[in-house]
Amino acid sequence: MLLYEHPLSSYAQKVKIALREKGLAFDVETPQGLGSGKSAGPFAAASLRLEVPTLIDGDARIFDSTIILEYLEDKHPSPALLPRDPLARAEARMIEDVCDTLYEAINWGLGEISWFKRAEGRLADDMKAKAASQTRELLEWLTGKLGAKDWFGGASFGWADLSVAPYLNRSVHYGIGPAANTPLAAWHKRLCVRPSVAATFKEFEAATQGMGNAAERLASGAIRREYRDHRMDDEIRRRPGRPRRARQGQYPVHLALGLKADQAVLRPTNTRPRPTTIAAMPATVGIGTLCCSAVVTLSGPASITVFCSVKEMLLTARPATPTTIRRTPMIAMGFMPT
Repeated sequence: MLLYEHPLSSYAQKVKIALREKGLAFDVETPQGLGSGKSAGPFAAASLRLEVPTLIDGDARIFDSTIILEYLEDKHPSPALLPRDPLARAEARMIEDVCDTLYEAINWGLGEISWFKRAEGRLADDMKAKAASQTRELLEWLTGKLGAKDWFGGASFGWADLSVAPYLNRSVHYGIGPAANTPLAAWHKRLCVRPSVAATFKEFEAATQGMGNAAERLASGAIRREYRDHRMDDEIRRRPGRPRRARQGQYPVHLALGLKADQAVLRPTNTRPRPTTIAAMPATVGIGTLCCSAVVTLSGPASITVFCSVKEMLLTARPATPTTIRRTPMIAMGFMPT
């Protein structure tokens, strides 16, 4: 088996831990041009999204960490990582989903600040403080899920543990991990002595040593940043309440992308041929701040699509009240009527 991966990827770390827990031999390779949108060759042929992890197993070409885990569990059921009880299996999958979306968004934002210098000075300090607060909320939730058990699934290490491991360990790396003498701290200590986890974390720490000049490489154009759905619009889709369509009137648009946009353009997608006026938008913004703003004048019902060239994807923004975006981790987008 060949695993296309990057040691810093929490998604790839999940898969490596699973492979090692199951005693499966595999080779690893970091694709050339990963994150540039210009990857080619066997990796590009195997992963439509050009993302790691991607697993090559004979004729199988599988991307997405959760799908890879499910494939490994189906093909190599022993030792089992998912529990047999249906409710326990659902709990493990919910823990994985929370970590892959909410927890990853926070860790990703911190990486953008720490490694790529997307924010500096007071702004960076404010964002780090916010990230620490949001991390504490997640650690509290995970503490409740762990309870008095040794592992999230009970007596044995399993799916939920390997799903939490990369994200919580990243918090420890950032200095905002669980407090000493807490159940989660004890869990992390047990975790780190497992051979499958110890090897994976060692590779992670080694890779962090090469990130010292990441900001310079980014500024020079040697690399570029791309952002996947969980770090951006996943949190938009998770807003409570039913979205409403924009009505006639003026709307200040606030788009927090968590990046410095080369440009951002609002594209009206009216369902009827009604005029829509869009004001100019500032070009450069800081992570987690009011990234872009404009006043949109709607002459009738419409939906608005927000496009950021750095992301090279379309995000559909719909009217929202301030409360619907209040707890979005690191990233928020919405319309707030005047």
